Amino acid sequence: MLFQILLILFNMKNLFKKISGFIFLSFYGFSAICCDNSTIIITNQTNNPNGSITYDLDLYIELGTLDAVFYGYLLSFNSSTTSPIVDVSGAFPTTTLISNSNGTIVAGSISGTLQGVTGSNINSVVNDSDWAPFVGMNNVLSFESNQLFGATSNSLTMQVQVTVMGCVEEIEFHASVNSGSSSCIYTAITGQNCCLAPNLIVTDPPSVCSPNTIDLTTAAVTTGSDPGTLSYWTDSSATNSLLNPGFVGSGTYYIQLESSGCSSIQPVNVVVNSTPNLIITNPIAVCSPSLVDLTASAVTAGSDPGNLSYWLDPQATNLLNNPSFVSTGLFYIQLESNGCTSLSPVSASVLSNSTANFNASICPGESVTYNGTLYDANNLSGTEVLTASNGCDSIVTVSINLLSSSTANYNATICPGGSIVYNGTIYDATNLSGTEVLMASNGCDSIVAVSISVQSSISSNYTATICQGDSLVYNGTTYNAANLTGSDTLVSAGGCDSIVTVDITMLMNVTGTVNATVCYGESFVYNGVTYNASNLFGIDTLQSASGCDSIVTITVTELPYLESSFDTVVCNGESFEFNGTLYGNGNFSGAELLTSANGCDSVVLVNVIEYPIYSSVVDTIISGSQTFEFNGLTYSQDNPSSQEMFLSSTGCDSIVYVNVVFENESIYFIPNGFSPNADGINDYLYVMGGGLQEINFKVFNRWGQLVFETDCCCQENCGWDGTLNGQRMNNGTYVYLFEAIDFNGLELFSKGTISLIK
Repeated sequence: MLFQILLILFNMKNLFKKISGFIFLSFYGFSAICCDNSTIIITNQTNNPNGSITYDLDLYIELGTLDAVFYGYLLSFNSSTTSPIVDVSGAFPTTTLISNSNGTIVAGSISGTLQGVTGSNINSVVNDSDWAPFVGMNNVLSFESNQLFGATSNSLTMQVQVTVMGCVEEIEFHASVNSGSSSCIYTAITGQNCCLAPNLIVTDPPSVCSPNTIDLTTAAVTTGSDPGTLSYWTDSSATNSLLNPGFVGSGTYYIQLESSGCSSIQPVNVVVNSTPNLIITNPIAVCSPSLVDLTASAVTAGSDPGNLSYWLDPQATNLLNNPSFVSTGLFYIQLESNGCTSLSPVSASVLSNSTANFNASICPGESVTYNGTLYDANNLSGTEVLTASNGCDSIVTVSINLLSSSTANYNATICPGGSIVYNGTIYDATNLSGTEVLMASNGCDSIVAVSISVQSSISSNYTATICQGDSLVYNGTTYNAANLTGSDTLVSAGGCDSIVTVDITMLMNVTGTVNATVCYGESFVYNGVTYNASNLFGIDTLQSASGCDSIVTITVTELPYLESSFDTVVCNGESFEFNGTLYGNGNFSGAELLTSANGCDSVVLVNVIEYPIYSSVVDTIISGSQTFEFNGLTYSQDNPSSQEMFLSSTGCDSIVYVNVVFENESIYFIPNGFSPNADGINDYLYVMGGGLQEINFKVFNRWGQLVFETDCCCQENCGWDGTLNGQRMNNGTYVYLFEAIDFNGLELFSKGTISLIK
């Protein structure tokens, strides 16, 4: 901010300089006008039993050379709310002259008292309109004395004591009323805040269960509070805003009520209880007539502590009357803790006993064992008790059927060399009869007598020739390259086999290949067929001398169309040649046709980018006695401008135009206040500007004690940090003296006041 002020003054100074040299000097205080270095300091504030406050004030009045006369001053006690009332009922302490700058006023004291500005005592010395705006106001006091008539170039320091009823945020000191300089107004800050904090009533919202959240913006939370604007924060200093106050979880937050520029802040506590953890383990099934106990601890083992209840429905509206004795079904258990509930299903199972039948058949002399009991011709029925797969009883009724055995004959005829298998026994010319024991349809033995007779057989040959890839079918069998010989068995007139030996001769086909290569877009013709990009492969079949096929495989390869690009850059005005073509100077693209190594066309696309000539400007302003160096060249008032040639990052020329303006006047600015509180803003007080030398900058407290001195300027490390001997100074007004010589040899002097506010 101070830098911005300095920059504004610098620009205004240049403007005023062009208009009038007198305006420039007046703007920078080279001729003191009226009372511009006067000050007011609050030395003490005393709180009285009746609620009023007594202020002890130090007043410093400096009369400049333009002040014709000085008649008095005025104090105004101000508040941002209700106007304070100055106590004028009693006598005020007589003001005392501490010091003066010449001998026109008798040293020691000045008679006169502070008084209200009313019609009876205003303008008692001279009629002047400067007092008129304050007539009849209850928050002002004035001081007039004819001992001040005609005083010029005087410096007065006075101590006064004023009692005020009501809140006062600032005291205005009108330092020179009736002198024609009533614009000299100075302010002292009391540190009081006259805001009346609005009434904010915060009621903690009732707790809810997760995943629900709390809405802090509901009217019930701030019912009974004063009207105003509500805001929501995560900290009591209202620096971190609560992003979504309509949906918050457990924690402490802060609500702020703002009304008429004043605010109140109160905490609000939010409790969101977590849903209790309910773990359900289905109970073990029991056999009828036993029932299941859902209240057993094993059913809800591992769950959070709380109250358990048992229900018939998932809405928990129908209570399960006796959860310790339930039959098969799906039920629901609810866990309640801290007002929150969890509900989960539980399955109960009561198993029933079962019955079954076991029926079996046995042949004479056989037996069967069931569940350890032997059943035979002497024990054909019974009852067995088993354990079913569900763990309950299973009652089985056993019934055995006793079967009978049978006999039969089997007669057959076979051809010579043939055989027949009956019941696993091979019957042929060497084994023509036997006895077989089979299992009858009822599962018992069936005895069969076997008798076989033999007939005679016939044999012959069959030969043939085929081409490669052809086939021949004989008696339903296909003969080809993979099957050239075989034996077919036919049925003779006698019903036995007639064996034919088959022998096939295969003549081989003649094969050949044709490979050809063409350029992109060309074609190739073979045996009347055209081959190109859309037809690169084919097979032609011719007839050989043997009458079989002659097969030719044609493969054509199309060489690709070769295309590439050549991208390059040139500097402005340059050119280069490619394949006989000149590129650059307006010709930045083209296509060049070349012949590739395989004899086909190859196209190269040429693209040229021309970099422009880069230029930039360096303008700067420096003091006339200084120099400026750029790229190894020194600029002075004799050499204020030039142009420098650089090589840019593209490798092309880059021109920088340098222009230096030399100022011959000094520029400085002294702020009227700073705040050394280590927040990084206005932490140091120092002289700002340039063109200065032989600097002496001093700061004094109100008792005239030197608290800071430096012989450098224009940077933060030359400044005062608000401490003396390592101790931080109190808030208040301090006086500074500034002396320097500018680069033109002109002596400079300035003095004034500085407010230190932490």
